Amino acid sequence: MRESDDYHQSLLYKLAKRKEMKTMERNYRLVLSTTHWYEMERVNPHWFQVTFVENGDERYVGYMVRKTTRGWELFNDLSDSGPSYVVPNRASLIPMYTPKYTDEEE
Repeated sequence: MRESDDYHQSLLYKLAKRKEMKTMERNYRLVLSTTHWYEMERVNPHWFQVTFVENGDERYVGYMVRKTTRGWELFNDLSDSGPSYVVPNRASLIPMYTPKYTDEEE
């Protein structure tokens, strides 16, 4: 391949990543039970931040969350060597859609 082909391939990769970021939902709900969940906002493709806790410990608001094979790990600070709390894998991540109404639907 020529040098210009490498450049174009890298541009296509960057555009695909940018499109992927735009199509991802921004707000999610991590449901632990019918009365306990965390509302989270996506920071990047791998990290979420807790914005609201329903029927749980309010101190987790502001914590950073990531998904691993172990479960959902909650970190107080990204510089921590280990998670402060781990939510089991059985918790469900649900996107929080905001309905977009048009004049035809009304």
